Amino acid sequence: MKIQKKLMLYTLVITGLSLLSLGFYSYTFYYNNSSKEMKANTNSVMHQAIDTLNNQIDEIDILTEKAQFYSKSSYNLMNDLRKYKSSNYSKEDLYYTNEEIKGIFSTLLYRTSNINFLAIITPNGHIFSYSNTYKDFSYGFNPLDEPWYKEALKAKGDLVISIQQENNYIVNGYNESTIFFTRAIYDFYSKKLLGVMLVNCEPDFFRFISENSLQNMVGFQVIKSDSFETLYENLNKQMDTNPYIKNQTLASTEYPIQIRAFIDFSDYHKLLFKTFVTVILILGIVLAVSSVIFYFFSKKFTLPIINLSKVMRKNSMNNIYCLEDSSFSKQNNEIGTLYREYQKMLTTLNQYLTEKIAFEKTLLTTEMNVYKNQIDSHFLYNTLESINSLAELEDIEEISIITIALSDMFKYASNGFVNDAQLSDELKHVEDYLKIQEIRYQKKFDYEVKIQSDELYHSIVPKLILQPLIENAINHGFNKGHLDGKIQIHISLHGDNLLIQVSDNGKGMNNAELLKLRKKLKDAVTIIRHLESHIGLINIQTRLVLTFGKEYGLIMESALDQGTNVTILIPLMIRRTEDLV
Repeated sequence: MKIQKKLMLYTLVITGLSLLSLGFYSYTFYYNNSSKEMKANTNSVMHQAIDTLNNQIDEIDILTEKAQFYSKSSYNLMNDLRKYKSSNYSKEDLYYTNEEIKGIFSTLLYRTSNINFLAIITPNGHIFSYSNTYKDFSYGFNPLDEPWYKEALKAKGDLVISIQQENNYIVNGYNESTIFFTRAIYDFYSKKLLGVMLVNCEPDFFRFISENSLQNMVGFQVIKSDSFETLYENLNKQMDTNPYIKNQTLASTEYPIQIRAFIDFSDYHKLLFKTFVTVILILGIVLAVSSVIFYFFSKKFTLPIINLSKVMRKNSMNNIYCLEDSSFSKQNNEIGTLYREYQKMLTTLNQYLTEKIAFEKTLLTTEMNVYKNQIDSHFLYNTLESINSLAELEDIEEISIITIALSDMFKYASNGFVNDAQLSDELKHVEDYLKIQEIRYQKKFDYEVKIQSDELYHSIVPKLILQPLIENAINHGFNKGHLDGKIQIHISLHGDNLLIQVSDNGKGMNNAELLKLRKKLKDAVTIIRHLESHIGLINIQTRLVLTFGKEYGLIMESALDQGTNVTILIPLMIRRTEDLV
């Protein structure tokens, strides 16, 4: 990706992320605040509804207490009810009590429209009731076994609210649901049960909640807290298909009752969605305007860098390093400094490359020629002396062998027009050298070549890289030929490379000597210019590094009295003899 596009992309990403973060924070802040405000409003109205419900039930509670403690100068309800704890009463008593209770109840129900009837049930099942509507208990009904009656006794004087579904004991209310408010009445002195007072209302008693309902409320339920029985409900049939309808429940702290309201949040979600779309639209507009600004900014900022990049690419492709005059180099900023310093670098680089190429060509040619023509003078002298001595003594086969081997060696080494050879020719050169050394030292050097595949005999290697290693093994490992020894050459493949290992079982080196030699091999290209003699490991390492690269060359391994192993790693190149014709 070009730097202009990358700069513009990075700037847009940073700006976009910043805008998204700002938009997300703003929207989240608005969402949380509006949600808190809506919840606060909902809770406020819910508390108002529950307070209104408490007040309505308080009126029923007060009504039952007034009826319970109602008295006048000639009559007291509590005293009158004591006689019905036993069966010792007459019909006249029943008539008298019934008339008195009707008078009390009619007074209490004056101007009351939400109560059907009031009743007192004595412990023996007798009912005294009064109705200002057309509903009342049916004749002969015995409520003592009814759950609502037992629940009132269990409450010990507290007001109990219950719903009766599909009852068959209320006149003109058969199979209709109705609400009972019941309370057990006890003797003030003996604390014994005198009866149960009942207030009967229609379920619409709770309809007042609709008048003070929540905004967007689509339904509500009045539920008993202890049994979760629904006393009254007003629900919308569309609630099941609206996913934005949520319910909220609030319980009364005075009575075992709670209100569950179903609220439609559709308008709230529509407002949130409109706000979200507005935020996204604003962010999109800001980002679009920013893109235009960033484009012209990035173009102006990256133009000098793009121009310099084109010049550098052109120089690299043509291998001609130059920088034409540019107005950017005259700028007094970082861009101008970059252009001027690049011009200086190109001038220095051109000069360095010219000198380096000339130097390396001269060095490589000189070192190869010197190595090919410089044979150890002591080796030649001793060899010729050996031939002379043998010739004077007697005519023996060794003279012929040593002469032929020496002739082959000179032929192989003195061909200055060819700097590499097949591995088989290099191994033949080693064998010729060993023949001469065996005759010279009158020693039998155990020599063995192990090769992974015969195909590797056709590998191309630099000339004269094995014979110096064999010479080192005889001179240093076998104490200049005074010791018997074994030399082994192992040739194998290592990936796409050729691996040649030259091993001897001679004296070897200690760790300090090995580290010193490894350091010299690492710096061979540098230190070879300061050495008078280049025949040996340093020369071989320098040739291999200059020819193939720093990842190739010699690897030394040695241990005192355990021998030495020299590994040559070079690229694998196969060339058969017939290919050379």
